[in-house]
Amino acid sequence: MAYATTKKQNRILCITLVVLLAAAAILIAVTGSANKKKSENPPVDNKNTESVEDTVSEPSEDAIGNLIQGKSTEDTKTEKETEKSDPETQKEESKTTGADAENADDTTEVSAVSATEGQLPTFIVPVNGVVSKEHSLDVPVFSYTMNDYRTHTGVDIVCELGASVAAPADGIVGQVWEDPMMGVSLNLIHSGGAVTTFKGLAPETMETIAAGDGVKAGQVIASCGDTALIECGDEPHVHMEMTVNGEPVNPADYMTFAYQSETYED
Repeated sequence: MAYATTKKQNRILCITLVVLLAAAAILIAVTGSANKKKSENPPVDNKNTESVEDTVSEPSEDAIGNLIQGKSTEDTKTEKETEKSDPETQKEESKTTGADAENADDTTEVSAVSATEGQLPTFIVPVNGVVSKEHSLDVPVFSYTMNDYRTHTGVDIVCELGASVAAPADGIVGQVWEDPMMGVSLNLIHSGGAVTTFKGLAPETMETIAAGDGVKAGQVIASCGDTALIECGDEPHVHMEMTVNGEPVNPADYMTFAYQSETYED
């Protein structure tokens, strides 16, 4: 009787074990099938999809219009080439080009006339006085104020303080300013590319004349002062410079000065 009971229990245990093994086999088979499907259908990369969509440009308005009208890109290109080769179109383009060339010729003529237009005026001595220091760009001259030798870009016309300074020719006031070394200064723009500059003037000059004022030859424009710091040790004088077409020149080549050395001749 005991032997029969034990045999029955062993049979039940074997059946249970077989059932468990079968269940495990089924589970393994199901899991493997799921993994296989997952590998065959990988997840979609949203980043790649977005980048691809971003790289696709929208068609232009002209392309959309052509598409509506049933025109291809080749048809549009052919129409443009036809318009370009059309004799009437070429004629209009040649007219435009000719007009531009005519305007360019006019500009050249105006520039040529302007370059030669206006001769140098006749200059008069602007200050009643004598030249104490001459124009010298190559040979240094002695400076009593600085106690050294240096080049001199103009002429110094000795006169009394407050003596009138006149415009040497018709012109326009270009600028009135206070130079830190040469004091109150102004320049006049004349025809022919000439510019005359006066320095060491009286301070009142800045109140009586301004840039843009027109002046006539002989018209009083300033008065002699002592505002030039680097020439204040010399006799009272007006420092005058001159340029023609931007190049410094000797004012004595364009007007007749009296010289201080001549007053000491026997």
